[in-house]
Amino acid sequence: KTDFAALASGADHGPVRIVANLPYNIGTELLVRWLTVPNWPPFYASMTLMFQREVAQRIVAAPDSDAYGRLGVLA
Repeated sequence: KTDFAALASGADHGPVRIVANLPYNIGTELLVRWLTVPNWPPFYASMTLMFQREVAQRIVAAPDSDAYGRLGVLA
């Protein structure tokens, strides 16, 4: 496991931007970790993420759909 906040705070740079093409098996876990950081605002300025279609459908699912769940609530 990587502590992204500690990694980002240890460098002298501009705003942190997360850009990733996330595989199915870890995409959900990373998104949840990045959206539920303990300190707000988060250590990153923006996120641009690519997911497998099924994961993306869960993220944008409407509350009355079968795909709606924790990803839809967090996003």
